[in-house]
Amino acid sequence: MRITLSLMPLYSRESPSLAIAYLASHLKQAGNTVNRLEFNLRFKNKAWISMLENNSLKREFFDNSIKRYMDHCIKTIIATKPDIVGFSVYSSNVEPTKFVAKSIKELNPNIKIVFGGPFSLIEDCRSYLMSRITDYILIGEGEKTFPKLVEYIEKDESYDIPGVMSIKDGKVKYLEWIPDNYLDSLEFPKFLLEDLKNSEVPWRVPMSLSRGCLYNCSFCTQKKLWKGYRQRSADNVIKEIKHHISNLGIKSFRFNDSLINMNTDFLKYFCESLIDENLHVKWGGNFRIDRRIDKDMFILLQKAGCNFIYFGLESGSDKVLKSMNKDITTDIIIKNIRDAHESEIWVHGYFMVGFPSETEVDLNKTVQFIKKNKKHIDSFMVNAFQLDSNAEINNIDSAMSFDYTESMRRLEKVKSIFNDEKYYYLLIDKPYQARFDRVSKRDDIKDKIYL
Repeated sequence: MRITLSLMPLYSRESPSLAIAYLASHLKQAGNTVNRLEFNLRFKNKAWISMLENNSLKREFFDNSIKRYMDHCIKTIIATKPDIVGFSVYSSNVEPTKFVAKSIKELNPNIKIVFGGPFSLIEDCRSYLMSRITDYILIGEGEKTFPKLVEYIEKDESYDIPGVMSIKDGKVKYLEWIPDNYLDSLEFPKFLLEDLKNSEVPWRVPMSLSRGCLYNCSFCTQKKLWKGYRQRSADNVIKEIKHHISNLGIKSFRFNDSLINMNTDFLKYFCESLIDENLHVKWGGNFRIDRRIDKDMFILLQKAGCNFIYFGLESGSDKVLKSMNKDITTDIIIKNIRDAHESEIWVHGYFMVGFPSETEVDLNKTVQFIKKNKKHIDSFMVNAFQLDSNAEINNIDSAMSFDYTESMRRLEKVKSIFNDEKYYYLLIDKPYQARFDRVSKRDDIKDKIYL
C-alpha cells in the first residue's frame, strides 16, 4: 500500500524524526511504498514559527498566512496519492494536525488516517475517532503495530491488534499495547538525505540506546509512558552506528534516550567497545546527575567520543530537588558537572522555574547556583514549569496551587537577570543557535567539539 508519514511543523528543526525513520524502515520492510513529509524540515513559514514561539498553536484558529500554509501541506500530502496517511502527533502540533487530517478526509474519505506519537499516550484521543478526524490511533510503539494494521486494512479484515484504537459500531475499541522487550529486533531507522540537509544539525542523526526510565521524578511521565525500561545491546547499537557511517557518511549522533546512564555497566561496556572499534565518532545525550558516576567515567566517556551531555539540573535549591523526588543534591550536581567539564565534555544544563514548592528564595538559589558554577556550565536552558496531568505531582497537595502565569513571571525574571553579554551561553528560547554562537566564541575548544 501507499503510505505517507507526515509530521506537521514543530519548533525544533534540529534533525529528522527518529520515530518516522523507524516507522519507514518497518513499513518498507513489509513491502509498502512510503513517502515522508516532515513539514518542519521541508518548509519554513515566519508566521508559523512566530505562533510556535508564542505558544499560540493550541488555539483552533489560523490567520490567512497560516491557512495558506495549511492548504499547501494538504495539497502536498494528497499529491503523494496515499492509501494511508500516518501523522506523528505532539502537544505542540496537535491543532494543525487535526485541521489537516480533517481536510484530507473531506477531500477523499477513502484515505485512512492514523494518529500516533507522544500525544496519543498522554491524552484521551477517543474524541478524534468519534468525530471521524482519524480512523485509527496507535498507542505506544508503532514499528511492529503499524505494519500489522496496514496488512488488515489492505485485506479489509476485522482485527484486534494490541496498541490500536479504532471505532466499530459507534464504539471505541482498544487492546492495551505491549512493549517490545527485545529492542535489538527493530529494523535500523532510515533517514532521507533531503531531510538531513534541511535540518539545523545536518551532520548528526538521532539514535536510541534504550527506552524508558526507572526513576520517579514527580514532574515526569517517561516511566509511565514507556512502561518501565528496556535496553539495546551495545553490539546492536554499534552495528547501527556503522550502518549510518556507511550509508550516510554520518559520524555524529545524539541519543534521544530519557537518560543514557540508566545502566552504568552497559554505558561502560559501550564506551569500551566504541574505543576498541576505533570508529572516531562524536555523540552525546541526556544524562541524569548520578552519585555513581566519577571522574574516571567521564574521562572514559570523552575518550569514547562523548562530547556533549544534557544534564537535568532542574533547580539550585536542595529543598525543591527533594520535592521533585530527584534523589540528588546540589553537591552531587556540582561534582558531576565539574568532572564532565574538566573531561572536555560540553555541559548543558536544563533548569525549570515555577515548580509548585518553589519560593522566591528557591528561585534566587537557582540563579546564584548558575552564577557560581558558570565555569563548568557551557550552556543552559531555563523553562517555565508546566503541570502534566499524567505526572505523579498531581497526587501532591502542592500541585493544587500551581499557577502557570507565576511560572512565566519567574522565567521572565531569570531572563532579565542573565540578559547580559557575559552570559552569552544562555539558552532559553533558541538553544541551538545560541549554542553555535557559544562555540564560535570559544575558539580554544571549537575544534574539539562537534555539537
